[in-house]
Amino acid sequence: MYEPLSDNELRRIEVLARYAVVDTLPEPAFDRLTTLAARLFSVPYAMINLIDEQQIWAKACFGTKTGSLTREHAPCVRTIESTQVMVVPDARQNHRFASHGVMAEHGLRFYAGAPLVTHDGYSIGTLCLLDEQPRTGLSDEESSTLQDLAALVMDELELRLAQLTLARDAKAKSQMLTRMTGAADHAQHLAAVTQLLAYDLTVDAYLQATGPLVAQATNICSVTLHARGESMRAEAPSWTVPVQAFAGEHPPAWTRLPNVTLDMDFPVFLENLRTAPGFSDWIRDGVGSAAFLPLTTVEGARHVVSYARGGEAVVWSPEDRQLLTAVAQGLNILLSRWEHIARRDMARNDKPDVHLGTQATLYSAVHHAHLNSLELTLVRLSVRGAPLDSEWARWLTLMLQTGPGEHRTACRLGDREYAVISTDGMHDLQAVLQQGLSGGLKGAQVQVGIARMPEDATDADALMALAEARLARLESAGLGNTSKEEPRAPEVLSHGSLTLDCRERVVRGGHEFVKLSKQECALLAVLMQHPHQVFSRERLAAAAWGEVRLESDPLVNVHISNLRRKLLRLHPDPLVHTVRGQGYSLQGAAEA
Repeated sequence: MYEPLSDNELRRIEVLARYAVVDTLPEPAFDRLTTLAARLFSVPYAMINLIDEQQIWAKACFGTKTGSLTREHAPCVRTIESTQVMVVPDARQNHRFASHGVMAEHGLRFYAGAPLVTHDGYSIGTLCLLDEQPRTGLSDEESSTLQDLAALVMDELELRLAQLTLARDAKAKSQMLTRMTGAADHAQHLAAVTQLLAYDLTVDAYLQATGPLVAQATNICSVTLHARGESMRAEAPSWTVPVQAFAGEHPPAWTRLPNVTLDMDFPVFLENLRTAPGFSDWIRDGVGSAAFLPLTTVEGARHVVSYARGGEAVVWSPEDRQLLTAVAQGLNILLSRWEHIARRDMARNDKPDVHLGTQATLYSAVHHAHLNSLELTLVRLSVRGAPLDSEWARWLTLMLQTGPGEHRTACRLGDREYAVISTDGMHDLQAVLQQGLSGGLKGAQVQVGIARMPEDATDADALMALAEARLARLESAGLGNTSKEEPRAPEVLSHGSLTLDCRERVVRGGHEFVKLSKQECALLAVLMQHPHQVFSRERLAAAAWGEVRLESDPLVNVHISNLRRKLLRLHPDPLVHTVRGQGYSLQGAAEA
């Protein structure tokens, strides 16, 4: 029949649990104490026992193995009922142990035990001596010695508890620090993503700036913006984690989005692609988790932002979801902003049939063609030597917009700077310019920079930067009337042991190669075309990216720093040098 434990026994068991020592592995400190006790008292067996509500647990033993015994008829149970040493000279002469319990079962006759008393007065176990031969008992001095040894056992238990407490506290503080650091990092990432919206960034530039931040926080390997309902194509504005070593000539397949079509109204976070149908290509290419966030701009344009995370399936944490959502919202704000600017520019036009746009119109048109994977031709024009009046400007604009199918948009970028975006190839450009030079543009000098997508560039920023750079080279060379299209810049550039593939954005050196971001590739292309020439930050930004803004200096510094770090994997010496007070230059890259 079960007998309920007394309040004192319940409290004693709670105190024992406080030490977290029951059923633990042997420890040298306690083994030494049992060895010392056996040696001092010349007994074959010495044990440190801990007693809970049902069993006796041996923490340390001398002369026998550790283990557990039932409490029934065990002398240690009687020992903890007092604070004094209990001695059984001959168990065969003691009616409680003569024929029952552990003493009789193991042929033991002598027992002496001192209770292990805690600082708050509870006996949680014993230090006991055992012998197969009877003894006369213990003297007062021997009893005091055994009690002292029991006190040493308690000192070790208290020390062990203090160490456990310190370890738990240290672990808790470490976890708290980790959580606080993670929260601070998360706040900084959110702030950085939000602060970028204060700059006049394009969608591509925003993706390139936020991509590394999001990857650091969430371990994503790519983020891509898609027009709603279209196939997921790598030509869309995107950022992918730089891949330093490829198995073949090109980056692995997971850096290119599979041909999956999604049309959704709510965010979808897939934590294990193996449980989602239709993602076999993603899984084969190493993607374990993905997220898709739908966007709708103020004008009603619909897009989807996709995130891919490589490796094993991992849960999207609340912080991950919040950060990915913040980036998607930033993209939506940018898309809506450019839509508004384009509509405003069109509304300000005095003659709607002319549709004279601005820089915002130019970007909006290029971005639209990019998202819809249209072939596009961008022409940048600089006109010198002609009278500057609105009628002449409108005549030029109207003339440039007139073409096969009239799939053209003309923009005025400055007093004498113009651009034309065309989806018809602008094959009649030479004839149009000749007509203008013999008519309303008679006596003028027209210089042209042409870039085509996807032939010359695969994204909006690169296309505009390339056309601007080609126009700038003509102007710096002082060339006159342009009667034919400018030859395209080489797709592959070499400098010493390095080779830059501008189309793939890959730099090779010997048998190694690294992947560059779009901005890094544009900067390196300018430096490789003009080795040893010093470029100021403003001039380098203009040549590489096609424009100079207030934030160009720090952006150039950041991308040059990243470029240097990547080039060090291919060449032992720094190649991009800083010339104090002047800018940057590319030095020799002889075979290492």
